[in-house]
Amino acid sequence: MFNYALCGFDKDVLDLLDQIKGTLIGIFTNKKDIGYPVLGIHKDWDKFSSKIDKVFTILDDCSIKSDLEKTFLKKSYSLISNLSTISSQSKISDKGCFIQSFVRIGPFCIINDFVKLNHRVNICHDVIIDKYCTISPNVFIGGNTHIGSKTYIGAGSVIRDNIKIGKNCIIGMGSVVTKNIEDNCVFYGNPAVFIKRVI
Repeated sequence: MFNYALCGFDKDVLDLLDQIKGTLIGIFTNKKDIGYPVLGIHKDWDKFSSKIDKVFTILDDCSIKSDLEKTFLKKSYSLISNLSTISSQSKISDKGCFIQSFVRIGPFCIINDFVKLNHRVNICHDVIIDKYCTISPNVFIGGNTHIGSKTYIGAGSVIRDNIKIGKNCIIGMGSVVTKNIEDNCVFYGNPAVFIKRVI
């Protein structure tokens, strides 16, 4: 048995807590009256680090995820819904990933640290998703695709096969990405077109 904390609060994740065979110490969040012990915001992490064996994060904010990684070091664990289907030939980091229900991950994929995959994300074969990315619900990612770190992909987007998306990019909701995207760019539309640079 171990003590654990959740970083961030989302009503949809509460069903997953039954999968964790440990004791919930509390949740790091700025929300109140959530029905669970509130430990405060991420600046309060140090106060509780000695009491917590494992931390599961559901946050989208990549800067806070980075702080979490530095604070808890080897205490950050991945949380994966048992309603998702992941190929045994794919590799999911055991550090800070959060994979919600009805996600499908095909063979030969690599999902790196602190990646968040929301409901019903469909990932084909040979896909690499780098650290701190957030993939919103109902996104389809084609085969042989590489998504750079700290990139956000909006709900309902489609990433075609053989695409490379750079670091720190934002793909708007419902976009269809048909060509490679450089680092630090915002793209949106069908087909997705360049909107602006991320500063």
